[in-house]
Amino acid sequence: MLVEEDDAHVEREYKGWCIDVRSYSSGHQWRPIVIVSSETDGRREITNLRTPSDWLFNTKQESDEQGHHLGLTWIDRHGFGPEGKSRRTNV
Repeated sequence: MLVEEDDAHVEREYKGWCIDVRSYSSGHQWRPIVIVSSETDGRREITNLRTPSDWLFNTKQESDEQGHHLGLTWIDRHGFGPEGKSRRTNV
């Protein structure tokens, strides 16, 4: 579900997590900054995802899409388990 989108960033929800992608211009290409966050039992988890140094895209839209995909993949690997509790150990 789309939460918010403007010229600066795209924010979407997935499995109880919020994926915030902020792409910025790096020369003539674009690079995403990806932040995933969730709140459970009054505790907020926020993780800044690192992108590979060669992650440069020709358009902001492509950068946003790849950043969002990175967030989805991270949540599927490290996010909530079936019982709704965080599976994170040490990230």
